[in-house]
Amino acid sequence: MDAGAYAARVYALAARAKSLLGSVLEPRAAIRAINIVMFEEEGFRGNRDEYYDPRNSFLNEVLDRKLGIPITLSVIYIEVAKRVGLALLGVGMPGHFLLKHYDEYANELLIDVFEGGRIVTSANCQQRLDEIYADK
Repeated sequence: MDAGAYAARVYALAARAKSLLGSVLEPRAAIRAINIVMFEEEGFRGNRDEYYDPRNSFLNEVLDRKLGIPITLSVIYIEVAKRVGLALLGVGMPGHFLLKHYDEYANELLIDVFEGGRIVTSANCQQRLDEIYADK
């Protein structure tokens, strides 16, 4: 595997997202730009049909196939966001993985990369937990 070639692909995704942003780095605008590049233009998506396929866990395979699980899609998204200037943190939920951005006022944005970079609320997360534990 040529790790440099895969890193270059991540840099190229970030450069495209950054070109959509221009000089203003507002978190929601950055998320929209990254989402356009990764999900609309490139076609990255969560692999719902073959969720447990081992290839979903290898970053090079995810970059090649544009299919992954929440955590591998999130790793790529974090690296693209970092190069755009947007700091993100991973958030583990039972059975899922999200990303979070905090601004200087402690406001947060939660991003579900498996759902195409959709911004979710705490209420959405609670609903998901309620669904997971409804039968328990």
